[in-house]
Amino acid sequence: MDARTRGPGAYVAAVVVAAIVVLMRWSLNPVLGEQAPFLVLLIAPVLIAARAGFGPGVFATAICALAGEMLFVEPYGSPLPPNLAEWVRVSVFCLEGALFSWLFDERSQAIAAAQRNSRQFHDAIEAAPSGMILAAADGRVTYANARAREWFGYRTEEFVGLPIEELVPPALRATHREDRAGFAVAPQPRAMGAGRELLARRKDGSEFPVEIGLSPVPTVDGPLVLAAVVDVTEPRRARERLVESERRQRFMLELTERLQALPDPEQMMDAATRALGEYLGVAQVGYGEIDTAQQHVIIERDWNDGRIASVVGTWRMDDFGPQFILDMKAGRSVAIPDITADPRTSAPEVQRAYESIATRAILDTPLIREGRMVSMIFVHHPEVRHWSTGDVLLAEETCARIWTAVERVRAERSARVSLELLDRAGAAAHVGAFIDTLDGPNSMRWSNRMFDLMGVARGPTPPRERAFDSFPPAVRTILREAMTRAMRDGEPLEIELPLLPRAESASWVRIYAVPTMRDGRCIEISGAVQDISDRKQLELDVVAATNQERTRIGEDLHDDLGQVLTAVTLEVGAYRRKMGSASDVATQGSNIAEIERHLEYARTVCRRLARNYVAPVSSASFLSMLRQLARDAADGRDCVVRGSELPASVPPRVAQELFRIAQEALTNALKHSSARRIVLETRVDAERVTLAIEDDGVGLAGDGAGSGVGFASMRSRAARIGGIITLGPGAKGGTQVVVTCARADAVAVSA
Repeated sequence: MDARTRGPGAYVAAVVVAAIVVLMRWSLNPVLGEQAPFLVLLIAPVLIAARAGFGPGVFATAICALAGEMLFVEPYGSPLPPNLAEWVRVSVFCLEGALFSWLFDERSQAIAAAQRNSRQFHDAIEAAPSGMILAAADGRVTYANARAREWFGYRTEEFVGLPIEELVPPALRATHREDRAGFAVAPQPRAMGAGRELLARRKDGSEFPVEIGLSPVPTVDGPLVLAAVVDVTEPRRARERLVESERRQRFMLELTERLQALPDPEQMMDAATRALGEYLGVAQVGYGEIDTAQQHVIIERDWNDGRIASVVGTWRMDDFGPQFILDMKAGRSVAIPDITADPRTSAPEVQRAYESIATRAILDTPLIREGRMVSMIFVHHPEVRHWSTGDVLLAEETCARIWTAVERVRAERSARVSLELLDRAGAAAHVGAFIDTLDGPNSMRWSNRMFDLMGVARGPTPPRERAFDSFPPAVRTILREAMTRAMRDGEPLEIELPLLPRAESASWVRIYAVPTMRDGRCIEISGAVQDISDRKQLELDVVAATNQERTRIGEDLHDDLGQVLTAVTLEVGAYRRKMGSASDVATQGSNIAEIERHLEYARTVCRRLARNYVAPVSSASFLSMLRQLARDAADGRDCVVRGSELPASVPPRVAQELFRIAQEALTNALKHSSARRIVLETRVDAERVTLAIEDDGVGLAGDGAGSGVGFASMRSRAARIGGIITLGPGAKGGTQVVVTCARADAVAVSA
């Protein structure tokens, strides 16, 4: 009962009903008299309790007891019973009224609770994500929720009374009746058709896979069966896709392993087309390469099961449907289950072309590289066939694997031929060669002479990570950085580096490497390695002789020419002071002063040359000479030298080349950059020496590439000491030149 029914109105109703019943008893008084004064009055509490509950029922009982005692029991008008027997009779009446009120109240609450539970059950079933169907013992549907109506396509009124077998495919209905009879004998919650794939039938006759759970539902009207139906179409499709994906991955893995073991492109094409054809169960699979004009496909190999003849040869692609060829050139695969029904292949001339090769269904997948179609896989079948997404993906992946494998073998063949030619040409000149197609860690190839130069026994070329092991660790790091920069920028690499001391191998080599770029990416790097050990020894001898000669020239400049210029300057000055003050003498004095200035400049130049020649550059004098260079060349600009002294292990020739690079870079900055500040900095760590020259001038012109004569000279000097040099923008504008070389003690090679 709701609150409103149990409110004040219920008690008013109790008074009204009690009054009516009292009037009824009053009307029967001539017949009944004082006999059974409360019998008729019991009607009021029963009616009120049945409608309004316990409280109003008890209230109606009290009113009727009072009215009966006053109206129908002598002495009339007295509310109190006259004797004990009357007290008992009134008490029994009140107990009966209270009992009936309680019983009817409990009944009303039970009915209300049942109604609430029924509504909640109905709402839960209606909102369930699964299809919920209630069926009676005779197999007819009594209720179906919204999801069941949606899946099966029936309206509510159509579902009610529908035989449950109508939801089962006709071929399974007899079995379903037997299963339903067995469930009625032993009803218990269980899955229907355990271990079997179940199918349900829609109103339109279509079928879909389901999973069904059964539960018995006892009711007062008889047992019902609740069937929870789940449409498993999407989960089953997901499982099928997963299984197909795993099969496709296994196929591609096996195909890749098979292709890697084959040495010939034709064998690769044969193996791949056969494997794909047998996997798909089709009549023909072929692999073709597209000419540069994008007009013809050249088919060297195809596989057939005997139903379609081979199509090896050169074919004009547009003959087989220019519309879908445009799609392929755009990188889109074309799957046509029936060429007679597709508008792209319905033209009479296209139909005749396919009739000539007995083909009804086609699957063509292109491979695009560098913006153009380079190859394709074609799958032909003589009958109508629908192609799945998995079929298309498999064909696309197979086409890419074939092309990659074929191009790899062709590149390796080309590399072997190139290495043989380079090896023959470089044997007399002590030059080795290498080619790296960058296809993997083992894609580098060495010529025979390369093994000799590196001091490695002839055999398989070491992996790329081990290819530089013949160099000292510090040099190895610099070489890797140089190679990485060359492949990134597409610029040739030229560098001279020392090797680890080994018997019967070079001690110094000159490396020249050229990267091959495609679409901004390096696809191959090749080069030559020359033994320059003898030249390096000769350079050492030349440096020693040059230093001796420089010392001698410096001493001559200082001791001879410098002294003579000093004496002449002093004599000219003395002569000018002795002259008179005549006007012609004044003119002569002016001329003599000019001569004196020229002589002083000559003395300054002589001193500078003498200083440079007498004190050759070394690790000990490098920083002080760099400061002197900055002071001499500053010309009013702010030239700063900072950093560390060079280690004592740095050979004089390395210090000298670094000094000349600094001199060239400083000169360029002063002449061309309009710089106000130039910083020369040396940095030394455990493995390398770095020299950086940075200015705040106008920066690099054009693309910033170091193509001038000055930079070429600096790069050549850096290469001679096994270093790398970079030219680029500075941190705060301007230009920065950085040269890096390995420390001699880190290289463990004596100068």
